[in-house]
Order: sequence, then C-alpha cells, then structure tokens
Amino acid sequence: MIRGVSRAIKAETEEEIMNRPDKRQKIVKTILKIVYDAIKSGKNGMTNTEICKKTGLNNRRVREATQQLKTNKMIGYTECRCGHTPIYHKL
Repeated sequence: MIRGVSRAIKAETEEEIMNRPDKRQKIVKTILKIVYDAIKSGKNGMTNTEICKKTGLNNRRVREATQQLKTNKMIGYTECRCGHTPIYHKL
C-alpha cells in the first residue's frame, strides 16, 4: 500500500489489460461513420467545410476521417472547377 492512499491499488494482470476496451477506437469509428453518412447524404458530394457545418465536428477530425475513408477506398473525390477544393463522394 502506498502512503497517503486510502485503499490498496489493485494491480491488473496482463490479460485484463489486453481485454480492456479501447475507448479511443470507438470514438474514431463513430466519427468515421458520421462523416461517411454525411457524404452519402450529399447529392453532388460534399467538401470538408460542408461536412463540418452539417455534422458540427471539428475541421481537423473531418480531415482525418476523410483521409482514412479515402485510404479504405470507401469514398472518392473530384476537384472543384478551380482545381483546389476536393469534393468527396461515396464509391
């Protein structure tokens, strides 16, 4: 027991640590699903800014999610007429 601590700290075994649910992984999956659903709902696709306004998520989280969705080949993109902004659409 550590001095100043009112109760003993239980030591976790390696198996308990490995079976512990990872909260960050669940959050990432939720953000990916929210962004993917927003892209699916757009008729002509959506830009990152439009996804941010529609979902209320932070711009950085939306960019991370679109990068991961592109890597997983779930969404594609075309560039706007100025050639600068990507417009995302589902594949």
